[in-house]
Amino acid sequence: MSVGTGSTEPGDGPGPPQDGAGAGPIRVRVPERAGRSYRVHVAVGALDRLGSLCREAAPGHRYAVVADRRVAGLYGERALAALEAAGLEADLHAFEPGEASKTRATWARLTDALLAAGHGRDSVVLGLGGGVAGDLAGFVAATFLRGVPVVQVPTSLLAMVDAAVGGKTGVDTPDGKNLVGAFHHPALVVADPAVLATLPSGHLTGGLAEAVKGAAVADAGLLGRIEEDAEALRAARPGPAAALVRRAAALRASSKPASLLCMPTPRGRRHWVSSKMSGSASAPASSPATCARRRCR
Repeated sequence: MSVGTGSTEPGDGPGPPQDGAGAGPIRVRVPERAGRSYRVHVAVGALDRLGSLCREAAPGHRYAVVADRRVAGLYGERALAALEAAGLEADLHAFEPGEASKTRATWARLTDALLAAGHGRDSVVLGLGGGVAGDLAGFVAATFLRGVPVVQVPTSLLAMVDAAVGGKTGVDTPDGKNLVGAFHHPALVVADPAVLATLPSGHLTGGLAEAVKGAAVADAGLLGRIEEDAEALRAARPGPAAALVRRAAALRASSKPASLLCMPTPRGRRHWVSSKMSGSASAPASSPATCARRRCR
């Protein structure tokens, strides 16, 4: 499922890209819950305003910051300092970096760590990092004491333009990726394009590819802007990166609900996947011959 029907605050539509400084947040509606929405803040220096943003949009008694060890070493203390500067109590919970850590075992270790640290129903989980950290943090939040709020703070371009917005959380299993999880929309998304300066070039390329894919489907203007700013984006210049992230987030916020498709996995089994946006590439309809699930019949 994509973000679903969304709207933006004044000046936040997918119009001319901005540098992200001083621009208002993008508001994303949660389609399953009438009246529920959350804000996506995109601005250079937003990480240092994390505490004040959380206090306003995701108030809690304590904050559990979840990050892989690499990101924790780069930005963990800075995130904690920003939270503490706003009078918020926070602690850091790190795991080994990489997709190999996106498992039920890591989810269990993180959940146990939060219980051991005394976190309760009034706590907020904060995912600091790329898609793996966001998925893990979101799934921990969705299941911890039957659900607590989550704040997503993406530090990779791919997470900023895609994974942090939409509420998809989960872990991998031996049968495939993201087969155990939940939809748990964030209370807040905070994206600081300045942190992309520490991102490996290959990760930047992956994020650009995802942005190009979405733009090719629904925003020709954004596609042209990516081409014009390609050199600056590959160099992770904060201004062009902020403009790209804002426009990509606004695009996802305004996308229609995706259709669910039943597709075969590499192991021959079937599972549910969702298209990024309705009206994208055409796909074969589900049929009884390709799926044993009752909903497909």
